[in-house]
Amino acid sequence: MHNCLRQIVVINLLFAALSLHSPHALYGQKTTRGVIDAGKTSSGANALEPGSYYALVIGNNNYKYLTKLQTAVNDAKDVAQILRDTYGFSVKVLYDATRDDILTALVEYRKSLPVRSNLLIYYAGHGYEDRVAESAYWLPIDADRDNNQNWISADDITR
Repeated sequence: MHNCLRQIVVINLLFAALSLHSPHALYGQKTTRGVIDAGKTSSGANALEPGSYYALVIGNNNYKYLTKLQTAVNDAKDVAQILRDTYGFSVKVLYDATRDDILTALVEYRKSLPVRSNLLIYYAGHGYEDRVAESAYWLPIDADRDNNQNWISADDITR
């Protein structure tokens, strides 16, 4: 019924996955991040230039009611370190997070992130895909197999 889920949710990010390099870098051209305004003049500042980069990294191993996982926390540690050390993200890490821990972190980001900020969310832990309802869920450490009260809808995370 449940499977180990590793998911990266990119909210307002202007690059794919963990790569911050544009394809132009491969050809020796000047690299820029973000969306370029076609109407921008060479002397004007780009109002659409991306802001700072933040990451919420979640790794859940020690489930109360589901099978414990072995590698989710270590994967989260590795991703957090790469984002912080290689790409300069401001990273918040949650290990063995409950539904309340995860939703509280998201609410805090929603209230505090500056305009044009970029938020990457990485989740490693149990998940569930309901193919009939075409919905997917993150299962925090307090999730119960037979009661979806503590499940977190992936659609809600994206919204």
